Amino acid sequence: MTEASRRRPRRRRRLFALAVVVLVVGALGAWVAIDVVRVRDHLLAAADDITEIRELTTAGDIDAARTLLPGAQDHAAAAASAAGNPLLGAATRLPAYGDDVAAVRTLSTVVAQLTEGALPGFLDAVTVLGDDGLIRDGRIDVRAIAAASPAVQDGEAALRDAVAVLARIEQDELIEELRGPVAELSDALAEVNAQTVTAAKALRVMPTMLGLHEPRTYLLVTQNNAEARSLGGIPGAFVELTVTDGLIEITGQGDAGSIGSFDDPVLPITEDEGDLLGPLLGMFPQNATFTPHFPRAAEIVGEMWQRSDGTRVDGVLATDPVALGYLLDATGPVDVAGTEVSGENAAELLLNQVYFAIAEPEQQDAFFAAAAGEVFGKLTGGDVPAQGVLRALERAAREDRLLLWSRDEDEQAELQGTVLSGELVGARAEAPVVGVYLNDATASKMTYYLDQTIAVASRSCDAGQQLTTTLRLASHAPDGGVGLPAYVLGDLYDDGAVRTNVLLYAPAGGIVTGVRRDGVAVPAEEWPARLHGGLQAIYLETVLAPGQETTLEVDMTAGAGLTGDPIVRSTPGARPSSTVTAPSACS
Repeated sequence: MTEASRRRPRRRRRLFALAVVVLVVGALGAWVAIDVVRVRDHLLAAADDITEIRELTTAGDIDAARTLLPGAQDHAAAAASAAGNPLLGAATRLPAYGDDVAAVRTLSTVVAQLTEGALPGFLDAVTVLGDDGLIRDGRIDVRAIAAASPAVQDGEAALRDAVAVLARIEQDELIEELRGPVAELSDALAEVNAQTVTAAKALRVMPTMLGLHEPRTYLLVTQNNAEARSLGGIPGAFVELTVTDGLIEITGQGDAGSIGSFDDPVLPITEDEGDLLGPLLGMFPQNATFTPHFPRAAEIVGEMWQRSDGTRVDGVLATDPVALGYLLDATGPVDVAGTEVSGENAAELLLNQVYFAIAEPEQQDAFFAAAAGEVFGKLTGGDVPAQGVLRALERAAREDRLLLWSRDEDEQAELQGTVLSGELVGARAEAPVVGVYLNDATASKMTYYLDQTIAVASRSCDAGQQLTTTLRLASHAPDGGVGLPAYVLGDLYDDGAVRTNVLLYAPAGGIVTGVRRDGVAVPAEEWPARLHGGLQAIYLETVLAPGQETTLEVDMTAGAGLTGDPIVRSTPGARPSSTVTAPSACS
Protein backbone atom coordinates (compact mmCIF):
# COMPACT_ATOMS: atom_id res chain seq x y z
CA MET A 1 0.00 0.00 0.00
CA THR A 2 1.41 3.33 -1.02
CA GLU A 3 1.92 6.16 1.44
CA ALA A 4 -0.80 8.14 -0.34
CA SER A 5 -3.33 5.34 0.05
CA ARG A 6 -2.51 5.03 3.76
CA ARG A 7 -3.15 8.78 4.29
CA ARG A 8 -6.62 8.70 2.69
CA PRO A 9 -8.39 6.69 5.50
CA ARG A 10 -6.82 8.91 8.16
CA ARG A 11 -8.01 11.99 6.26
CA ARG A 12 -11.52 10.50 5.99
CA ARG A 13 -11.56 9.78 9.73
CA ARG A 14 -10.50 13.36 10.49
CA LEU A 15 -13.12 14.77 8.12
CA PHE A 16 -15.76 12.52 9.64
CA ALA A 17 -14.77 13.60 13.14
CA LEU A 18 -14.86 17.23 12.06
CA ALA A 19 -18.30 16.74 10.53
CA VAL A 20 -19.52 15.15 13.74
CA VAL A 21 -18.16 18.08 15.73
CA VAL A 22 -19.84 20.51 13.36
CA LEU A 23 -23.13 18.64 13.64
CA VAL A 24 -22.87 18.47 17.45
CA VAL A 25 -22.00 22.14 17.72
CA GLY A 26 -24.79 22.97 15.31
CA ALA A 27 -27.26 20.89 17.29
CA LEU A 28 -26.00 22.42 20.51
CA GLY A 29 -26.36 25.87 18.98
CA ALA A 30 -29.92 25.10 17.88
CA TRP A 31 -30.72 23.74 21.35
CA VAL A 32 -29.17 26.83 22.92
CA ALA A 33 -31.11 29.09 20.58
CA ILE A 34 -34.37 27.35 21.54
CA ASP A 35 -33.62 27.79 25.24
CA VAL A 36 -32.59 31.39 24.71
CA VAL A 37 -35.90 32.10 22.97
CA ARG A 38 -37.78 30.33 25.78
CA VAL A 39 -35.98 32.44 28.40
CA ARG A 40 -36.56 35.57 26.34
CA ASP A 41 -40.32 35.00 26.22
CA HIS A 42 -40.54 34.47 29.99
CA LEU A 43 -38.43 37.57 30.66
CA LEU A 44 -40.65 39.68 28.41
CA ALA A 45 -43.73 38.46 30.26
CA ALA A 46 -42.07 39.19 33.61
CA ALA A 47 -41.12 42.69 32.43
CA ASP A 48 -44.75 43.36 31.43
CA ASP A 49 -45.95 42.21 34.86
CA ILE A 50 -43.36 44.35 36.68
CA THR A 51 -44.34 47.41 34.63
CA GLU A 52 -48.02 46.89 35.40
CA ILE A 53 -47.27 46.33 39.10
CA ARG A 54 -45.46 49.67 39.14
CA GLU A 55 -48.35 51.47 37.43
CA LEU A 56 -50.95 49.97 39.77
CA THR A 57 -48.84 50.78 42.83
CA THR A 58 -48.48 54.37 41.64
CA ALA A 59 -52.26 54.55 41.22
CA GLY A 60 -52.72 53.24 44.77
CA ASP A 61 -54.35 49.95 43.71
CA ILE A 62 -52.13 47.71 45.81
CA ASP A 63 -54.56 44.77 45.80
CA ALA A 64 -54.54 44.63 42.00
CA ALA A 65 -50.74 44.93 41.96
CA ARG A 66 -50.46 42.04 44.38
CA THR A 67 -52.57 39.78 42.13
CA LEU A 68 -49.98 40.20 39.35
CA LEU A 69 -47.05 39.20 41.55
CA PRO A 70 -47.52 35.39 41.30
CA GLY A 71 -47.51 35.62 37.49
CA ALA A 72 -44.30 37.63 37.52
CA GLN A 73 -42.76 35.10 39.91
CA ASP A 74 -43.82 32.17 37.70
CA HIS A 75 -42.32 33.75 34.58
CA ALA A 76 -39.13 34.62 36.46
CA ALA A 77 -38.84 31.08 37.85
CA ALA A 78 -39.41 29.57 34.40
CA ALA A 79 -36.77 31.84 32.89
CA ALA A 80 -34.32 30.95 35.66
CA SER A 81 -35.02 27.23 35.20
CA ALA A 82 -34.42 27.38 31.47
CA ALA A 83 -31.34 29.51 31.95
CA GLY A 84 -30.00 27.00 34.47
CA ASN A 85 -29.80 24.28 31.81
CA PRO A 86 -26.21 22.90 31.96
CA LEU A 87 -25.98 23.16 28.19
CA LEU A 88 -26.55 26.90 28.46
CA GLY A 89 -23.77 27.03 31.00
CA ALA A 90 -21.45 25.28 28.56
CA ALA A 91 -22.67 27.53 25.76
CA THR A 92 -21.24 30.61 27.46
CA ARG A 93 -17.93 29.46 25.92
CA LEU A 94 -19.32 29.24 22.38
CA PRO A 95 -18.04 32.08 20.15
CA ALA A 96 -21.40 32.73 18.52
CA TYR A 97 -23.59 32.51 21.61
CA GLY A 98 -21.37 33.08 24.65
CA ASP A 99 -22.19 36.72 25.41
CA ASP A 100 -25.88 36.27 24.67
CA VAL A 101 -26.22 33.20 26.88
CA ALA A 102 -24.31 34.88 29.71
CA ALA A 103 -26.65 37.87 29.48
CA VAL A 104 -29.70 35.59 29.56
CA ARG A 105 -28.45 33.78 32.65
CA THR A 106 -27.68 37.10 34.39
CA LEU A 107 -31.11 38.50 33.55
CA SER A 108 -32.91 35.39 34.74
CA THR A 109 -31.08 35.34 38.06
CA VAL A 110 -31.72 39.05 38.68
CA VAL A 111 -35.44 38.87 37.89
CA ALA A 112 -35.96 35.73 39.98
CA GLN A 113 -34.30 37.38 43.00
CA LEU A 114 -36.37 40.53 42.62
CA THR A 115 -39.76 38.88 42.17
CA GLU A 116 -39.20 36.51 45.08
CA GLY A 117 -37.62 38.97 47.49
CA ALA A 118 -37.66 42.70 46.79
CA LEU A 119 -41.09 43.14 45.20
CA PRO A 120 -43.14 41.17 47.79
CA GLY A 121 -41.48 43.07 50.63
CA PHE A 122 -42.04 46.37 48.87
CA LEU A 123 -45.73 45.62 48.30
CA ASP A 124 -46.12 44.59 51.94
CA ALA A 125 -44.62 47.92 53.03
CA VAL A 126 -46.80 49.92 50.64
CA THR A 127 -49.85 48.06 51.96
CA VAL A 128 -49.01 49.24 55.47
CA LEU A 129 -48.53 52.81 54.28
CA GLY A 130 -51.80 52.75 52.38
CA ASP A 131 -53.80 51.30 55.26
CA ASP A 132 -56.68 53.60 56.19
CA GLY A 133 -55.86 52.85 59.82
CA LEU A 134 -52.49 54.53 59.43
CA ILE A 135 -54.07 57.92 60.28
CA ARG A 136 -56.59 57.76 63.11
CA ASP A 137 -57.83 60.35 65.60
CA GLY A 138 -55.27 62.86 64.44
CA ARG A 139 -52.33 60.50 64.93
CA ILE A 140 -50.12 58.96 62.28
CA ASP A 141 -49.00 55.44 63.17
CA VAL A 142 -45.28 56.23 63.19
CA ARG A 143 -44.33 52.81 64.49
CA ALA A 144 -46.05 51.13 61.55
CA ILE A 145 -44.05 53.35 59.21
CA ALA A 146 -40.82 52.49 61.03
CA ALA A 147 -41.68 48.78 60.82
CA ALA A 148 -42.31 49.03 57.06
CA SER A 149 -39.04 50.81 56.41
CA PRO A 150 -36.58 47.84 56.38
CA ALA A 151 -38.48 46.04 53.60
CA VAL A 152 -38.45 49.15 51.44
CA GLN A 153 -34.74 49.75 52.15
CA ASP A 154 -33.90 46.16 51.20
CA GLY A 155 -36.07 46.31 48.09
CA GLU A 156 -34.52 49.59 46.97
CA ALA A 157 -31.01 48.21 47.44
CA ALA A 158 -31.86 45.05 45.47
CA LEU A 159 -33.40 47.05 42.64
CA ARG A 160 -30.45 49.43 42.55
CA ASP A 161 -28.06 46.48 42.28
CA ALA A 162 -30.19 44.90 39.55
CA VAL A 163 -30.26 48.11 37.51
CA ALA A 164 -26.47 48.34 37.83
CA VAL A 165 -26.03 44.70 36.70
CA LEU A 166 -28.23 45.24 33.64
CA ALA A 167 -26.39 48.46 32.80
CA ARG A 168 -23.18 46.45 32.40
CA ILE A 169 -24.69 44.30 29.64
CA GLU A 170 -23.58 45.54 26.20
CA GLN A 171 -27.03 45.58 24.60
CA ASP A 172 -25.75 46.53 21.12
CA GLU A 173 -23.68 43.34 21.00
CA LEU A 174 -26.58 41.02 21.78
CA ILE A 175 -28.45 39.09 19.11
CA GLU A 176 -31.56 40.84 17.86
CA GLU A 177 -33.92 38.49 19.73
CA LEU A 178 -32.45 39.60 23.07
CA ARG A 179 -32.00 43.35 22.59
CA GLY A 180 -35.69 44.18 23.02
CA PRO A 181 -36.25 42.10 26.17
CA VAL A 182 -33.06 43.37 27.81
CA ALA A 183 -33.99 46.99 27.06
CA GLU A 184 -37.59 46.50 28.19
CA LEU A 185 -36.58 44.82 31.42
CA SER A 186 -33.93 47.46 32.11
CA ASP A 187 -36.47 50.25 31.61
CA ALA A 188 -39.07 48.52 33.80
CA LEU A 189 -36.64 48.01 36.68
CA ALA A 190 -35.27 51.55 36.37
CA GLU A 191 -38.80 52.99 36.60
CA VAL A 192 -39.62 50.86 39.64
CA ASN A 193 -36.30 51.83 41.24
CA ALA A 194 -37.06 55.53 40.69
CA GLN A 195 -40.11 55.05 42.92
CA THR A 196 -38.37 52.94 45.54
CA VAL A 197 -35.51 55.44 45.86
CA THR A 198 -37.96 58.17 46.87
CA ALA A 199 -39.92 55.80 49.11
CA ALA A 200 -36.74 54.58 50.82
CA LYS A 201 -35.57 58.15 51.44
CA ALA A 202 -38.97 59.11 52.84
CA LEU A 203 -39.18 56.14 55.19
CA ARG A 204 -35.68 56.73 56.51
CA VAL A 205 -36.63 60.20 57.76
CA MET A 206 -40.40 60.04 58.37
CA PRO A 207 -40.40 58.40 61.82
CA THR A 208 -37.97 60.96 63.24
CA MET A 209 -39.60 63.89 61.43
CA LEU A 210 -42.99 62.77 62.77
CA GLY A 211 -41.78 62.97 66.35
CA LEU A 212 -41.07 59.31 67.11
CA HIS A 213 -38.22 60.17 69.48
CA GLU A 214 -38.97 63.79 70.40
CA PRO A 215 -41.56 66.43 69.43
CA ARG A 216 -41.01 68.35 66.18
CA THR A 217 -42.39 71.76 65.21
CA TYR A 218 -43.02 72.78 61.61
CA LEU A 219 -44.23 75.87 59.82
CA LEU A 220 -46.88 75.19 57.19
CA VAL A 221 -46.84 77.95 54.57
CA THR A 222 -49.73 78.30 52.13
CA GLN A 223 -48.71 80.17 48.99
CA ASN A 224 -51.20 82.43 47.19
CA ASN A 225 -50.87 81.68 43.46
CA ALA A 226 -53.02 84.73 42.60
CA GLU A 227 -49.90 86.84 43.23
CA ALA A 228 -47.14 84.88 41.54
CA ARG A 229 -43.76 84.16 42.98
CA SER A 230 -41.15 81.80 41.55
CA LEU A 231 -42.14 78.94 43.87
CA GLY A 232 -45.88 79.49 43.39
CA GLY A 233 -47.14 82.61 45.10
CA ILE A 234 -46.73 84.95 48.05
CA PRO A 235 -46.70 83.19 51.43
CA GLY A 236 -50.15 84.20 52.68
CA ALA A 237 -51.07 81.96 55.60
CA PHE A 238 -48.86 80.35 58.24
CA VAL A 239 -49.79 77.44 60.51
CA GLU A 240 -47.46 76.15 63.22
CA LEU A 241 -47.72 72.38 63.65
CA THR A 242 -46.27 70.37 66.52
CA VAL A 243 -45.86 66.61 65.98
CA THR A 244 -45.37 64.20 68.89
CA ASP A 245 -45.19 60.49 68.11
CA GLY A 246 -47.35 61.05 65.05
CA LEU A 247 -49.90 63.24 66.84
CA ILE A 248 -50.25 66.52 64.92
CA GLU A 249 -51.47 69.62 66.74
CA ILE A 250 -51.96 73.17 65.51
CA THR A 251 -50.01 75.33 67.96
CA GLY A 252 -50.03 78.68 66.17
CA GLN A 253 -51.40 80.59 63.19
CA GLY A 254 -50.63 83.83 61.41
CA ASP A 255 -50.38 85.62 58.10
CA ALA A 256 -47.92 87.85 56.29
CA GLY A 257 -49.41 90.89 57.97
CA SER A 258 -48.98 89.53 61.48
CA ILE A 259 -45.34 88.68 60.76
CA GLY A 260 -44.72 92.16 59.37
CA SER A 261 -41.68 93.46 57.53
CA PHE A 262 -38.08 93.94 58.59
CA ASP A 263 -35.78 96.92 58.15
CA ASP A 264 -32.94 94.66 57.04
CA PRO A 265 -32.80 91.15 55.59
CA VAL A 266 -33.33 88.58 58.35
CA LEU A 267 -30.51 86.48 56.88
CA PRO A 268 -27.48 87.69 54.92
CA ILE A 269 -28.31 88.03 51.22
CA THR A 270 -25.67 86.60 48.91
CA GLU A 271 -24.18 88.64 46.10
CA ASP A 272 -26.00 86.49 43.52
CA GLU A 273 -29.33 86.91 45.33
CA GLY A 274 -28.87 90.64 45.74
CA ASP A 275 -27.98 91.13 42.08
CA LEU A 276 -30.85 89.05 40.71
CA LEU A 277 -33.61 89.19 43.35
CA GLY A 278 -32.78 92.18 45.55
CA PRO A 279 -32.66 92.63 49.35
CA LEU A 280 -36.48 92.54 49.67
CA LEU A 281 -36.10 88.75 49.44
CA GLY A 282 -35.18 88.76 53.12
CA MET A 283 -37.26 91.68 54.35
CA PHE A 284 -40.89 90.80 53.52
CA PRO A 285 -42.46 87.34 54.01
CA GLN A 286 -44.36 87.88 50.75
CA ASN A 287 -41.04 88.02 48.88
CA ALA A 288 -39.26 85.03 50.41
CA THR A 289 -40.48 82.90 47.50
CA PHE A 290 -38.91 85.21 44.90
CA THR A 291 -36.16 82.61 44.81
CA PRO A 292 -36.90 79.35 42.99
CA HIS A 293 -34.65 77.54 45.48
CA PHE A 294 -37.04 76.35 48.18
CA PRO A 295 -34.46 75.45 50.85
CA ARG A 296 -33.39 79.12 50.84
CA ALA A 297 -36.97 80.43 50.94
CA ALA A 298 -37.73 78.05 53.82
CA GLU A 299 -34.74 79.28 55.82
CA ILE A 300 -35.90 82.87 55.36
CA VAL A 301 -39.55 82.36 56.35
CA GLY A 302 -38.47 80.15 59.24
CA GLU A 303 -36.27 82.97 60.54
CA MET A 304 -39.08 85.51 60.06
CA TRP A 305 -41.49 83.30 62.01
CA GLN A 306 -39.01 82.91 64.84
CA ARG A 307 -38.50 86.68 65.09
CA SER A 308 -42.25 87.26 65.05
CA ASP A 309 -43.55 84.31 67.08
CA GLY A 310 -40.50 83.29 69.07
CA THR A 311 -40.59 79.65 67.91
CA ARG A 312 -37.61 78.11 66.15
CA VAL A 313 -39.19 75.58 63.79
CA ASP A 314 -37.56 72.29 62.81
CA GLY A 315 -38.71 72.54 59.23
CA VAL A 316 -40.96 74.29 56.71
CA LEU A 317 -43.71 72.76 54.58
CA ALA A 318 -45.15 74.77 51.67
CA THR A 319 -48.33 74.13 49.71
CA ASP A 320 -51.06 76.08 47.89
CA PRO A 321 -54.88 76.18 47.54
CA VAL A 322 -54.78 73.91 44.49
CA ALA A 323 -53.06 71.23 46.58
CA LEU A 324 -55.47 71.86 49.45
CA GLY A 325 -58.23 71.13 46.95
CA TYR A 326 -56.61 67.79 46.15
CA LEU A 327 -56.63 66.96 49.86
CA LEU A 328 -60.27 68.01 50.22
CA ASP A 329 -61.16 65.65 47.38
CA ALA A 330 -59.89 62.89 49.67
CA THR A 331 -61.18 64.11 53.03
CA GLY A 332 -64.42 65.86 52.11
CA PRO A 333 -65.27 69.58 52.48
CA VAL A 334 -64.65 71.86 55.45
CA ASP A 335 -66.59 74.82 56.80
CA VAL A 336 -64.74 78.15 56.99
CA ALA A 337 -66.75 80.99 58.56
CA GLY A 338 -69.98 79.55 57.19
CA THR A 339 -68.59 78.88 53.70
CA GLU A 340 -68.12 75.34 52.44
CA VAL A 341 -64.67 74.80 50.95
CA SER A 342 -64.34 71.66 48.85
CA GLY A 343 -61.96 70.11 46.38
CA GLU A 344 -64.08 71.51 43.59
CA ASN A 345 -64.08 75.17 44.70
CA ALA A 346 -60.96 75.55 46.89
CA ALA A 347 -58.67 77.17 44.31
CA GLU A 348 -61.29 79.54 42.88
CA LEU A 349 -62.62 80.50 46.29
CA LEU A 350 -59.29 81.08 48.03
CA LEU A 351 -57.45 82.64 45.09
CA ASN A 352 -60.20 84.86 43.72
CA GLN A 353 -63.73 84.83 45.10
CA VAL A 354 -62.71 85.64 48.66
CA TYR A 355 -61.67 89.12 47.47
CA PHE A 356 -65.19 89.76 46.13
CA ALA A 357 -66.85 88.53 49.32
CA ILE A 358 -64.54 90.17 51.90
CA ALA A 359 -63.38 93.76 51.53
CA GLU A 360 -60.83 94.11 54.34
CA PRO A 361 -57.36 92.66 53.58
CA GLU A 362 -56.87 91.60 57.21
CA GLN A 363 -60.10 89.61 57.11
CA GLN A 364 -59.13 88.11 53.75
CA ASP A 365 -55.84 86.91 55.23
CA ALA A 366 -57.70 85.58 58.26
CA PHE A 367 -60.05 83.60 56.00
CA PHE A 368 -57.07 82.25 54.07
CA ALA A 369 -55.32 81.18 57.27
CA ALA A 370 -58.52 79.69 58.69
CA ALA A 371 -59.05 77.62 55.55
CA ALA A 372 -55.53 76.18 55.75
CA GLY A 373 -56.06 75.44 59.43
CA GLU A 374 -59.40 73.74 58.78
CA VAL A 375 -57.94 71.49 56.08
CA PHE A 376 -55.20 70.30 58.38
CA GLY A 377 -57.67 70.11 61.22
CA LYS A 378 -59.66 67.75 59.01
CA LEU A 379 -56.54 65.66 58.48
CA THR A 380 -55.67 65.56 62.17
CA GLY A 381 -59.07 65.55 63.83
CA GLY A 382 -60.47 62.20 62.82
CA ASP A 383 -60.22 59.12 60.63
CA VAL A 384 -59.18 59.92 57.06
CA PRO A 385 -58.71 57.68 54.00
CA ALA A 386 -54.93 57.23 53.96
CA GLN A 387 -54.73 56.04 50.35
CA GLY A 388 -56.73 59.03 49.10
CA VAL A 389 -54.61 61.45 51.14
CA LEU A 390 -51.36 59.86 49.92
CA ARG A 391 -52.52 60.09 46.30
CA ALA A 392 -53.42 63.75 46.81
CA LEU A 393 -50.04 64.49 48.36
CA GLU A 394 -48.24 62.60 45.60
CA ARG A 395 -50.06 64.59 42.92
CA ALA A 396 -49.30 67.87 44.67
CA ALA A 397 -45.61 66.93 44.97
CA ARG A 398 -45.38 66.07 41.26
CA GLU A 399 -46.71 69.54 40.43
CA ASP A 400 -44.26 71.28 42.83
CA ARG A 401 -47.20 72.24 45.07
CA LEU A 402 -45.83 70.37 48.09
CA LEU A 403 -42.33 71.28 49.27
CA LEU A 404 -40.45 70.31 52.42
CA TRP A 405 -37.29 71.55 54.13
CA SER A 406 -35.71 70.23 57.33
CA ARG A 407 -33.33 72.15 59.54
CA ASP A 408 -31.61 68.85 60.38
CA GLU A 409 -28.73 68.44 57.91
CA ASP A 410 -28.99 64.64 57.69
CA GLU A 411 -32.72 64.78 56.99
CA GLN A 412 -32.25 67.55 54.44
CA ALA A 413 -29.60 65.45 52.70
CA GLU A 414 -32.19 62.67 52.32
CA LEU A 415 -34.75 65.13 50.92
CA GLN A 416 -32.26 66.50 48.41
CA GLY A 417 -33.04 65.44 44.87
CA THR A 418 -36.61 64.29 45.64
CA VAL A 419 -39.81 65.89 44.34
CA LEU A 420 -40.28 67.51 47.75
CA SER A 421 -37.00 69.42 47.84
CA GLY A 422 -37.84 72.25 45.41
CA GLU A 423 -34.17 72.86 44.68
CA LEU A 424 -32.81 75.13 41.99
CA VAL A 425 -30.94 72.73 39.70
CA GLY A 426 -29.67 72.92 36.15
CA ALA A 427 -29.31 69.20 35.49
CA ARG A 428 -30.60 65.80 36.56
CA ALA A 429 -28.11 63.13 35.58
CA GLU A 430 -27.62 63.73 31.81
CA ALA A 431 -30.84 65.75 31.38
CA PRO A 432 -30.63 69.56 31.12
CA VAL A 433 -33.09 71.38 33.39
CA VAL A 434 -34.64 74.67 32.19
CA GLY A 435 -36.20 77.01 34.75
CA VAL A 436 -39.22 79.20 33.89
CA TYR A 437 -40.53 81.25 36.82
CA LEU A 438 -43.05 84.08 37.20
CA ASN A 439 -43.09 86.95 39.71
CA ASP A 440 -46.01 89.38 39.93
CA ALA A 441 -44.90 92.99 39.37
CA THR A 442 -48.00 94.88 40.54
CA ALA A 443 -48.65 93.83 44.16
CA SER A 444 -52.01 92.59 42.92
CA LYS A 445 -53.93 89.33 42.66
CA MET A 446 -54.04 89.47 38.85
CA THR A 447 -51.90 86.39 38.23
CA TYR A 448 -55.11 84.43 38.80
CA TYR A 449 -56.13 85.57 35.31
CA LEU A 450 -52.87 84.49 33.66
CA ASP A 451 -52.51 81.26 31.70
CA GLN A 452 -49.12 79.87 30.74
CA THR A 453 -47.92 77.18 28.35
CA ILE A 454 -44.29 76.10 28.06
CA ALA A 455 -42.53 74.12 25.35
CA VAL A 456 -38.86 73.19 25.10
CA ALA A 457 -37.43 72.05 21.76
CA SER A 458 -34.02 70.46 21.27
CA ARG A 459 -32.73 71.96 18.02
CA SER A 460 -29.36 70.28 17.60
CA CYS A 461 -26.46 68.65 19.40
CA ASP A 462 -23.67 70.67 17.79
CA ALA A 463 -21.19 71.96 20.41
CA GLY A 464 -23.61 70.87 23.14
CA GLN A 465 -27.37 70.54 23.13
CA GLN A 466 -29.09 73.62 21.66
CA LEU A 467 -32.51 74.37 23.14
CA THR A 468 -35.36 76.81 22.50
CA THR A 469 -37.75 77.45 25.37
CA THR A 470 -41.09 78.93 24.33
CA LEU A 471 -43.33 80.57 26.95
CA ARG A 472 -46.81 81.72 26.00
CA LEU A 473 -48.65 83.94 28.48
CA ALA A 474 -52.31 84.90 27.99
CA SER A 475 -54.56 87.12 30.10
CA HIS A 476 -58.24 86.32 30.51
CA ALA A 477 -58.94 89.24 32.86
CA PRO A 478 -62.19 91.18 32.27
CA ASP A 479 -61.86 94.09 29.85
CA GLY A 480 -60.48 97.14 31.62
CA GLY A 481 -60.58 95.29 34.92
CA VAL A 482 -64.30 96.08 35.16
CA GLY A 483 -65.91 94.48 38.21
CA LEU A 484 -62.65 93.54 39.90
CA PRO A 485 -62.15 94.63 43.53
CA ALA A 486 -59.38 97.14 44.19
CA TYR A 487 -57.44 94.55 46.18
CA VAL A 488 -57.34 92.29 43.11
CA LEU A 489 -56.29 95.11 40.78
CA GLY A 490 -53.57 96.19 43.21
CA ASP A 491 -52.31 99.55 44.41
CA LEU A 492 -50.21 100.44 41.37
CA TYR A 493 -52.63 100.07 38.44
CA ASP A 494 -56.37 99.82 37.90
CA ASP A 495 -56.56 98.92 34.20
CA GLY A 496 -56.79 95.15 34.58
CA ALA A 497 -53.36 94.57 33.08
CA VAL A 498 -51.24 91.64 34.26
CA ARG A 499 -47.62 92.70 34.80
CA THR A 500 -45.15 89.90 35.30
CA ASN A 501 -41.40 89.50 35.65
CA VAL A 502 -40.32 86.32 33.92
CA LEU A 503 -37.21 84.66 35.32
CA LEU A 504 -35.52 82.12 33.03
CA TYR A 505 -32.60 79.85 33.89
CA ALA A 506 -30.33 78.13 31.38
CA PRO A 507 -29.28 74.54 32.14
CA ALA A 508 -26.07 73.84 34.06
CA GLY A 509 -23.02 75.02 32.15
CA GLY A 510 -25.23 76.69 29.54
CA ILE A 511 -25.99 80.25 28.48
CA VAL A 512 -28.84 82.20 26.92
CA THR A 513 -27.94 83.10 23.32
CA GLY A 514 -31.01 84.96 22.08
CA VAL A 515 -34.51 86.14 22.93
CA ARG A 516 -37.52 86.85 20.71
CA ARG A 517 -40.79 88.43 21.80
CA ASP A 518 -43.69 87.64 19.46
CA GLY A 519 -41.19 86.79 16.74
CA VAL A 520 -39.10 89.97 17.08
CA ALA A 521 -35.55 89.80 18.46
CA VAL A 522 -35.07 91.47 21.85
CA PRO A 523 -31.78 93.40 22.22
CA ALA A 524 -29.35 91.77 24.63
CA GLU A 525 -29.21 94.88 26.83
CA GLU A 526 -32.86 94.29 27.72
CA TRP A 527 -32.09 90.89 29.24
CA PRO A 528 -28.77 91.21 31.08
CA ALA A 529 -27.55 87.80 32.20
CA ARG A 530 -26.77 87.14 35.86
CA LEU A 531 -25.60 84.15 37.85
CA HIS A 532 -27.62 82.47 40.59
CA GLY A 533 -26.67 79.17 42.15
CA GLY A 534 -24.08 78.68 39.43
CA LEU A 535 -26.73 79.00 36.69
CA GLN A 536 -27.17 81.80 34.19
CA ALA A 537 -30.50 83.61 34.59
CA ILE A 538 -32.25 86.46 32.78
CA TYR A 539 -35.27 88.64 33.62
CA LEU A 540 -37.91 89.71 31.09
CA GLU A 541 -40.86 92.00 31.82
CA THR A 542 -44.29 91.39 30.31
CA VAL A 543 -47.42 93.57 30.42
CA LEU A 544 -50.67 92.08 29.15
CA ALA A 545 -53.89 94.02 28.83
CA PRO A 546 -57.09 91.98 29.30
CA GLY A 547 -57.42 89.51 26.45
CA GLN A 548 -53.83 89.93 25.25
CA GLU A 549 -51.18 87.27 24.95
CA THR A 550 -47.46 87.20 24.25
CA THR A 551 -44.91 84.57 23.27
CA LEU A 552 -41.31 84.58 24.44
CA GLU A 553 -38.75 82.37 22.69
CA VAL A 554 -35.43 81.93 24.44
CA ASP A 555 -32.50 80.17 22.76
CA MET A 556 -30.03 78.59 25.14
CA THR A 557 -27.29 76.01 25.32
CA ALA A 558 -26.80 73.14 27.74
CA GLY A 559 -23.49 72.28 29.34
CA ALA A 560 -21.15 69.55 28.20
CA GLY A 561 -22.51 66.05 28.70
CA LEU A 562 -26.16 67.14 29.11
CA THR A 563 -27.42 65.12 26.17
CA GLY A 564 -30.63 63.74 27.68
CA ASP A 565 -34.21 64.86 27.11
CA PRO A 566 -34.78 68.37 28.55
CA ILE A 567 -36.74 68.87 31.79
CA VAL A 568 -38.71 71.98 32.82
CA ARG A 569 -39.22 73.38 36.30
CA SER A 570 -41.77 76.19 36.44
CA THR A 571 -44.04 78.20 38.70
CA PRO A 572 -47.21 76.30 39.66
CA GLY A 573 -50.18 78.55 39.01
CA ALA A 574 -53.84 78.77 39.90
CA ARG A 575 -54.50 76.15 37.25
CA PRO A 576 -52.28 73.38 35.88
CA SER A 577 -50.11 74.74 33.07
CA SER A 578 -49.28 72.93 29.84
CA THR A 579 -45.64 71.88 29.54
CA VAL A 580 -44.26 69.99 26.52
CA THR A 581 -40.67 68.89 26.01
CA ALA A 582 -39.30 67.39 22.80
CA PRO A 583 -36.81 64.49 22.78
CA SER A 584 -33.14 65.38 22.80
CA ALA A 585 -31.52 65.94 19.41
CA CYS A 586 -28.52 64.12 20.85
CA SER A 587 -30.40 60.80 21.01
